Amino acid sequence: MFQSLVGIQLKKITQIQPQIKMTMDKNKKAPDFLAHWRNKSVHLSEEIRCIEPDDDPRSRHQNNLRNRTAALQTSVLHIEVSEVVFSEPTTIHVTPFRVGFTLLVSATASVEYGYDGDLSRSSGTGNILLMLPGKEINASHSTGKLRTITCSFDQDYTEHILGPLNTISQARLLDALDVKSPLLSAILLRMMNEAMYPGNKSTELVNALGHAMLVECSHWLSSVSDKPTTEKQLTAQDFSLIDRYMSDASGNSVTALELATACGYSERHFTKIFKKQTGCTVSEYVRAVRITKAKALLLETDLPLKEIAFRLGFSTPANFSNSFRTATGITPAKFRK
Repeated sequence: MFQSLVGIQLKKITQIQPQIKMTMDKNKKAPDFLAHWRNKSVHLSEEIRCIEPDDDPRSRHQNNLRNRTAALQTSVLHIEVSEVVFSEPTTIHVTPFRVGFTLLVSATASVEYGYDGDLSRSSGTGNILLMLPGKEINASHSTGKLRTITCSFDQDYTEHILGPLNTISQARLLDALDVKSPLLSAILLRMMNEAMYPGNKSTELVNALGHAMLVECSHWLSSVSDKPTTEKQLTAQDFSLIDRYMSDASGNSVTALELATACGYSERHFTKIFKKQTGCTVSEYVRAVRITKAKALLLETDLPLKEIAFRLGFSTPANFSNSFRTATGITPAKFRK
């Protein structure tokens, strides 16, 4: 997952020996990320940089795992749509030095991730990860393929909107591992469309979307209370259970009652704490996940619209098309083209 976290170029530094020694040339641009990844075949340390100008040789370098399918860069942000193929189980440790949002669009590989060796989070289609400077993220990937859309930001621009990033609390850091926001998901998917099919106004559009994303992130961060509470909260395990339940509910529309029952709550209490913790209703979240999965199926498969509608629990293909058009502004057929 984290080989494609940002609009990035990966530069192999060295085969790691028992002790790694990395010397930074002071005249070179500092990396945006540092990554260490390991599987049975390879153990590498890499510098990760956002794409340089086209005349920079590093911009033509391609990592052996990662396939960049689209990218778009402006003065304040960078967008990349990437596919990563893992031929064997792989662990990755990434330290970011800029803020980035990554949406997992589709996956055939399973991903477990977290901070400081705690791999208690499971990533599924539609998950959003907020990466914060200096906070190392660890991940374990099974064999398979991931497709992601990532937007990363210049740090000065980010702090102008979010404020100092070193003041973010531990509670907020944990929530950043899986941001529950239909709006951020929709913005990232819109950015993916602009990166894949750029137009004359794409730069202005994605800058506006990026600004909206950071403003929404600021609101999301401020809505998470650091004050102790006696009210029972949904845990990371609850959210993983919700995502797994939705993934297994092929052909059926998921309801708040079903999710509440799966997590062991009453429907009333579940919907209340879900809205308080995520900022969206259960139905809004379910709709956002369904549209995200619909986009993945439209991009990754040749399944007919009727089959996609059935898999996602829509009553009819017409209902699916209407819902998709309402959420995205275009029909499923046009999106696929």
